[in-house]
Amino acid sequence: MWRRLFPEERTPATATQPKERVVVREKIVEKRVEVPVTTPPPSVPSGPPPGPRGDFTAMFSGIGVKTKLITVDGATATEERALPEAYTAEITVRIHLPKPASTMEQMRSLNPQIGNLLPDLEPMIQKGKVSGLYQHLYKVKKESLENNLERLDRALTRHNFFDLDTVLELTHPVSKRKVLLMQADMDVVSDGSDGDRMPVFDEAILKSAFFQPSTSYGWPKTTTKVNPVIPRLESEMTESKERLKSARLSKVEKDTLTSRVAQLPGVISDLQRRSYLIGQEDPFVVIPMSFRNYRGSKDWLPQIGDFVVVIYKDKLLPAVVGDYGPTIKVGEASLRIAREIDPTASPYKRPVNDLQVSYLFFPNTADAVRKVPDYAAWRARCESLLKDIGVANASDELHTWEDRLTPTPAVTTTVTNPSGTPDSGAGEPDSPQPAKDSTSSGTGTGTETTTDTGAGASPK
Repeated sequence: MWRRLFPEERTPATATQPKERVVVREKIVEKRVEVPVTTPPPSVPSGPPPGPRGDFTAMFSGIGVKTKLITVDGATATEERALPEAYTAEITVRIHLPKPASTMEQMRSLNPQIGNLLPDLEPMIQKGKVSGLYQHLYKVKKESLENNLERLDRALTRHNFFDLDTVLELTHPVSKRKVLLMQADMDVVSDGSDGDRMPVFDEAILKSAFFQPSTSYGWPKTTTKVNPVIPRLESEMTESKERLKSARLSKVEKDTLTSRVAQLPGVISDLQRRSYLIGQEDPFVVIPMSFRNYRGSKDWLPQIGDFVVVIYKDKLLPAVVGDYGPTIKVGEASLRIAREIDPTASPYKRPVNDLQVSYLFFPNTADAVRKVPDYAAWRARCESLLKDIGVANASDELHTWEDRLTPTPAVTTTVTNPSGTPDSGAGEPDSPQPAKDSTSSGTGTGTETTTDTGAGASPK
């Protein structure tokens, strides 16, 4: 049964519920927004930058390089792009032309022992003069630089430009013997080949970058032995002909191979007929090809075959002028000479980097006929020439070259058997004895000497 409640009997809705408390808290939120700022481009300078900016470096050739950027106001890019002069580099090469050494003091500063080795050098220098060859050689060097101003990577290196300290024309006051004294450094040449004396060649030298199988000093072959360079050249010719069949060759490659294939038959034919000095065995020096164009006096001008003495510190090394070399370089000797000075020398390593090598050329002394090198004869000739210029003890001071190519003569021992009959060899009595060489002759002292009938140099 329902009963109506009166208002005073009703319970309020909030009577049993807690009142809500509203708490207001303030929270500050910081929001950062990064907006990129565009930096305005730098203004175009109205002239050269304040103060010169110099970059100094060195090229591989040893030429010092200074650079400086200069800008000028121009027209629009469209217009300037069409102007060759709008983007240029001006190159000025500044070279100090050296002054030749001409006094004994200067020579002693390069080799303190030279006065002791050559007692009469000082009076000879006092009466001598700088050769025109000195100016001639530096003129050739200067012209070479002028021809390569647009390709400085091909320019003569600093080392090779300053490779000559002096060239002096000297005359001994008593004997009147003429001497050309050249003061330079020493590069190395390994050129030359001779199948008669050296049928097996050093493979490393054959493969060296600048090897040439011949020298200016040569003579007719005396045997039928094959020059060891010929098989390599024949293989090169065959391979080059095969490569020419390729359609992938560039024009430059094709022209180079065609020229080489045309050249090789002549080189091979020459090596079949002639022999040459051997850089690793024979003592010889190289003179610049530009000597041939010298228009001055020929009285002191070295020629192929002339005798020369190479001086380094206390060494006096006998040699001959054996080859012509690059027109712009001075001071070059065979690998045999180089290794006598520095055993570690090679076609790629100089024995001497400084201008401390003296080359004493004796002009007009070459033998009338070029033939197989005879080191003993060369030494005797150089000894005589040194005595002509006052070196009284030349026989003691001059180096003796060992001939490493000529076989040592066979020597047998004479043994006396119990019966008193001389018996050659030490075999059993009934053993057959080797026949003696027809060129051998007994000496009566228990030895047998063999005369060399080949083309080798005389053994020492």
